[in-house]
Amino acid sequence: MKIEWNRRYTTIAVYAILVLVFGVLFLYGVQNYREVKAWFSAALVTLRPFIFGFVIAYLLNPIYVFLDKKFLPWLTNNTINPPACRGLAIIVTYALTGGVLYLFSALVFPQIIISVSSIIGNLRSYADSLQQLLDMITHLVTVDGMPPEIVHAMEMSVENVINQIYDLVLNSVPHVLDYAMNFTSGLFSLIIGIIISIYMFMGKERFLAQSRKVMYALFNEENAKFMIDLASESNAIFGGFITGKIIDSLIIGILCFIGMWILKMPYVVLVSVIVGVTNVIPYFGPFIGAIPSIIIILTESPLQALIFAIFVLLLQQFDGNILGPMILGDTTGLSAFWVIFAILIFGKFLGFAGMFIGVPVFAVVYSVIKKFIAIKLQKKGLPSETAAYADDPSKL
Repeated sequence: MKIEWNRRYTTIAVYAILVLVFGVLFLYGVQNYREVKAWFSAALVTLRPFIFGFVIAYLLNPIYVFLDKKFLPWLTNNTINPPACRGLAIIVTYALTGGVLYLFSALVFPQIIISVSSIIGNLRSYADSLQQLLDMITHLVTVDGMPPEIVHAMEMSVENVINQIYDLVLNSVPHVLDYAMNFTSGLFSLIIGIIISIYMFMGKERFLAQSRKVMYALFNEENAKFMIDLASESNAIFGGFITGKIIDSLIIGILCFIGMWILKMPYVVLVSVIVGVTNVIPYFGPFIGAIPSIIIILTESPLQALIFAIFVLLLQQFDGNILGPMILGDTTGLSAFWVIFAILIFGKFLGFAGMFIGVPVFAVVYSVIKKFIAIKLQKKGLPSETAAYADDPSKL
C-alpha cells in the first residue's frame, strides 16, 4: 500500500520535530550548564591547533594571493608553472611574516620587559608618594576644620587600598609558573597551527572546490549559487575589516611611538604597543588603551600624563576622521548603533577577541538578514529599499 504524503503537513511535522529537538537540547544545556561548558572548553582545547591554523591562514591569505597571482608571475614573466608558483608563494609568505615578527619581538619585547620591571620595582615608591600627597591634602583639610575621625578614616582607607594593590602584585608572582605552563601549551598548539595553515594553503583550491561541490549536492542550483555568492561577500566584509583594522592599528601604534619620542615621554614602547593593540577595537579601543597608558605615565610625571592625554586625543581624532575611513571605508555597512551593539554583546562572551571580531561577524549576519528580507519583499512585489517605508525619507 502506497502512503500518500501531504507535503504541507509533512513540512509542518519536520519543523515541529526540529523545534522539539532544539528545545530539548536547550533545556539540557541550561540544566547542565557546567558540564556543557566543560565539554565545550575541552573541545576548544582539542580543536585549538585547527583554530590557530585557520586564523593564521586567513590572516596571511592576502599576502599569499598577492604573491601567487600577481608578484611572482610578474617577476618570472609567467614562466613558472602554477604548482611551483604556489609553493614559492607559501615559502615567501611565511618567510616575510617570520622576519617581521622576529624584528618586532627583538626590538619591542625587551623594551616592554624593562618598562614593566621598572613599574613593578618602583611600585612602593609610587605608593609612598601617593601617601605623602594624601597627608598634605588631609593636613589642609584638617586646617579648614574637618573632624579628625573623618580624616583618620580617609587615611586608613587609602592606605588599605595601597597595601592591597601592593600585595596583589606580590601574590601574583607564584602564579607565573601556571601562566608559563599555559603559555607552553598554547605555543605548542600555535606551532601545530602553523603546520596546519601550510597544508590549508597547499590544498586551498581543493577545499574550495569541495565546498562548492557539497553546496550543489545538498541544495538546488539557485540556492547553492546564492549561498556561494553570500559566502564570497561575507569573506570580503570580514577579511576587509580585519586586514584594514590591523593596518590602521599598526600605523596608529607607529605614530604614537614617534609622537611620544618627540615629546620625550617615558615608557614609549610599552605605551605605543598598548595604544596600537587596543586600537583594533572600534569606538571603545581608544579609551581602553588611553586610560592605562595615562596611569602608567602618571607614575612618572602628572604634567607628561596630561600632555599625553591631549596627544592621544588628537591622534584618535586623526584616526577616526581621516586614517580609519581612508583605510577601511564602509567595509561593514553598519551604523554606529549596531557597531556598539556588536562590540558589547561579543565582548561579553568572548572578551577582547570578541570585541575585535564582533563587528565583522555581526556585519555578516546583518548582510544575510538584509538579503533574506529583500528576497521576501521582492517575491511579494514590494520595494526592498528602506526609504520606501519611512515617513520622511529625507531624514534617513
